[in-house]
Amino acid sequence: MCGCTVAMTLLAHEGATGIVKQRMDAMSEMGDAVKVIADMAKGKSEFDIEEVRASTKVLASHAGNIVDHFPDSEESRNSHVSEALPTIWESWEKFERQAADLENALRELEKDVAADLDQRTLRIAFARTAKACSACHDDFRKPQE
Repeated sequence: MCGCTVAMTLLAHEGATGIVKQRMDAMSEMGDAVKVIADMAKGKSEFDIEEVRASTKVLASHAGNIVDHFPDSEESRNSHVSEALPTIWESWEKFERQAADLENALRELEKDVAADLDQRTLRIAFARTAKACSACHDDFRKPQE
């Protein structure tokens, strides 16, 4: 991650506490893992199956508890640093479905990665995961500046 991205992440997380900080930290770790895999899939960085496996493991470790990071509480809904939109709680079932879609996509990616895929296959396999991430961000995260 470049220094400017680290600085922006630190500024965005400044003042976050409790569950909001926990979810922002988890999402940052997931974002870093996605970037590693995406860069390899696109040929921007050298393909390394072990790095792909490690990044996939990070993603899978967080995917199963995404909904737990968004309790319907005052802190969770109204933190001034949160990037979560109120539609998460207004459309909870949709949010849960999209979180489940991400978990399913990651299970498939884990299977593919275990089979020693190559860069071309990674690009195809990773597309499902990227699509699941994007769908949730499009619906439930404030637009990035």
